[in-house]
Amino acid sequence: MAQFRMVTIEKWQSINVPGHATTMEENIVSTLKRVKAVNNQTCTIFYYNSVCDFPVYGDLYPKFDAMKDGWLINKSGSIIWQNCAGWNHMPVFDFSLKKVRDLWASECINVTQSGVVDGCFADRAVDGTPANQLNNSKKEAYIAGHYQVLQDLQSAIGQGPLISNHAYGPPHDNLTGVRASMIEGCSPSESSIKDLQICAQNKRICQCHATGNILDALSSFLIGAYSGDGYASYFGFGPWNSAQEYSESWANGYWPYYFDKPLGSPVEPAKKVGDIYHRNFTNLKGITQVSFNITSKKGSIIWAGDNTNCSDVEMDTGISGHDITPGHITTNDYTACCQQCWSNLQCTAWTWYSHGSKQCHFHDSDIGSHTAAGRISGNIR
Repeated sequence: MAQFRMVTIEKWQSINVPGHATTMEENIVSTLKRVKAVNNQTCTIFYYNSVCDFPVYGDLYPKFDAMKDGWLINKSGSIIWQNCAGWNHMPVFDFSLKKVRDLWASECINVTQSGVVDGCFADRAVDGTPANQLNNSKKEAYIAGHYQVLQDLQSAIGQGPLISNHAYGPPHDNLTGVRASMIEGCSPSESSIKDLQICAQNKRICQCHATGNILDALSSFLIGAYSGDGYASYFGFGPWNSAQEYSESWANGYWPYYFDKPLGSPVEPAKKVGDIYHRNFTNLKGITQVSFNITSKKGSIIWAGDNTNCSDVEMDTGISGHDITPGHITTNDYTACCQQCWSNLQCTAWTWYSHGSKQCHFHDSDIGSHTAAGRISGNIR
């Protein structure tokens, strides 16, 4: 875990360990302490929920249970029981009350004072609330209190990140000053690209939690990601828990080789041509080229210094038909033509005119090669 730039430990930590006798707070802090011991540069995050009061949090839950009036009451005067993570009988924090806001915030403040926890993750920060079960005045007070407690907590922990789930920034929320957010279902899609861009516009650290095809998800992420001015976008890939499909790979030390590739700084913001976004990053090895097709939801990354299959070429050979060249393209050599084809997700074959014009042509399929003096061609997909 310490290989990652940021690590969050969730609510089920060690809950099924035989002889389990400590509180969830102690379990999470203990694990983050071990992460820091391996790599003290890893940003460590303590998870808890901002709607549901989980009984497994052995420090916080008993205090609310003893408070008696700290849980939210519905229109009929009964405690609201919420479904959270498969648990059907979970009380809800009544953030319309200052004493509730103070007690809930103290959980994060206390663990960040341990010296091994940098910040906290507030789940359900802007969604999943039971406001529809409240009368209008209570609803307004509860929603305002929910925003207030997150802003107050961020102020209390200073530069430590408070990751407010799904709070990308205005117009999605009113959490002025909150430093971070998470895109929980960060998919290979234009909607996730736009959510990342909203995070950047509102100067929020943004976690992108992705599943599915890692190349497509990472390509989409890099199109929308930002880094600078004290905030950045972070990419995480895999299941929510060890019982899911990637568990064996991760347990056996799986580390996506993409994470060690040279990226560098973006040359400029992403550009969209038709259905395809393009973005380049510069580093010591050269240029990393990223493309993402919002229709096919497929991505492509040419890593700086990588062999992009541009050495398998045919001299004095052309390709018949299926020309999809976007405008008039010229390149200095056939390798550059091949690389530009690679960055276009619809391009599967290319032809470069070596007789002097230096034209570069893209094709979406090779339906037939033919002898053609002064041309060099190749297939890449």
